[in-house]
Amino acid sequence: MNSDFSVLECNSITDIRRRITKVLQDRIDMFPKSKDALILLKPNLNSDMNTLTGNTTDLRVIVSVIGFLQKEGYKNIVIADGTSSGFYHNHINVISRLKVERVAEKLGVKTLDLNNAPHIDIDFGGGFKAKIAKICFDSDFFINLPKLKMHFEVRMSACLKNLIGCVQGLEKQKVHDDLAANILKLNQKIKPNLNIVDGLIVMEGTGPSAGRPAYLGSVVIGFNPYIVDGVCAKLMGWNWRSVPYLRIAQDTGLVTAEQSHIIDDFQPSLNREFLRPHKNLLVTIAYHPMLRKYITNLRLSRFGDYIVSQTSISKILVKSGLRQDTFIEEDEKIQEIYVDSNCEKSGVCADYCPMELNLPDDLGSNDSCVECLYCFFVCPKKAIKFKSQPGFLTAQIKKYEAARKVANSAYL
Repeated sequence: MNSDFSVLECNSITDIRRRITKVLQDRIDMFPKSKDALILLKPNLNSDMNTLTGNTTDLRVIVSVIGFLQKEGYKNIVIADGTSSGFYHNHINVISRLKVERVAEKLGVKTLDLNNAPHIDIDFGGGFKAKIAKICFDSDFFINLPKLKMHFEVRMSACLKNLIGCVQGLEKQKVHDDLAANILKLNQKIKPNLNIVDGLIVMEGTGPSAGRPAYLGSVVIGFNPYIVDGVCAKLMGWNWRSVPYLRIAQDTGLVTAEQSHIIDDFQPSLNREFLRPHKNLLVTIAYHPMLRKYITNLRLSRFGDYIVSQTSISKILVKSGLRQDTFIEEDEKIQEIYVDSNCEKSGVCADYCPMELNLPDDLGSNDSCVECLYCFFVCPKKAIKFKSQPGFLTAQIKKYEAARKVANSAYL
């Protein structure tokens, strides 16, 4: 294990929990002495697309971290994010749809939507302020739990970019105007104590929401977000200095010469080729610095709010590339989950179960099930079925199946 970071190769819930626990136990002296300390977990819950689409932080990582904290006696744990549903002013509960609420209930921890939490105004300079959730400053120990993925504006999203979720609702639009620079400004205001990056199933292509899932099978842990992001960039096949906010960080001294050497010395054990982000001509024009300010002002207006609230217009924006995600209003309503006769007990479903159920035997009969449906997605024989009104799940089932057809891994 490198003293500055750890790259853990793992794919099952057992491996993930064991390996994360080992690294954190070795650094237990970095955690608060008081077991009543407020510990904030900040995953990436940017959309209602679950981790198997490459969008959001894997429940297995969240559960593993909570398991470690509770074993060490910590009692005051909060899972929080400012989900992108707040960005569009709708009332969809992303934390519920991703089953984070269910996990929290089962494990006895709290959840908080940072879009609706008490906030403070933070000056970013250049004439604008943004509202940031107060708990991000008040917590005694902040654990950053980002998803590793490509990003069409800044090439990659990991530790540093994940803090955008601390900014409330439409205030995020302001921060995106000069995204690379504002990511660094935000990270000078909020400084997580620990970073644990979910690189199990990453997003390749035109992230942060419109790309496709790809298997990497890694978790990256470290205290310095610049080093961890540099390592993550190399895992994704980038020259880390080509990531805009990391290049600026090096040029301005936020990344020291010693830290640069640490990143340079890291060599991934596997060289994977991932699809790069792509911007079409329309998106390139819309995101040009000379136009961006006007588009931001339009988006922050009542008229802009009305436009993006219209389902038909939202679909057009998504197809054009001007919007990364859309929200289906209808929730899913699961009535029954069961296994049919095609089951060969491959064990893949058990590998992906965040609650470590004895699958497929416990399926549908164990109160610990959170109905995340990871087992349904990954079953190689499609033997896991569910009776329900699929609602918003329809879109992510299509997305996952499309990715699976071109995947080069048995785990996708």
